[in-house]
Amino acid sequence: MEVIKHNPQPEAPITITPEEYDDILALGGLVGDELQRYRQDNRWAWNLAAAMAFLLGAESVVLFLVAYGVIAL
Repeated sequence: MEVIKHNPQPEAPITITPEEYDDILALGGLVGDELQRYRQDNRWAWNLAAAMAFLLGAESVVLFLVAYGVIAL
């Protein structure tokens, strides 16, 4: 097995032209828009997951109370 060594210093300085800089900013804006759209599309799934977790917790409490005879079903 060959050991891979990481060189933290680049061989040559990286230069970015103003056009490339503008393209990077535009790409970041597009990614941000897609992420926001994804979050809005999946909000119902997150709400469903929260509701299911609440119901599971409530069921656990009821079963605990039944097990100790506090309530009878």
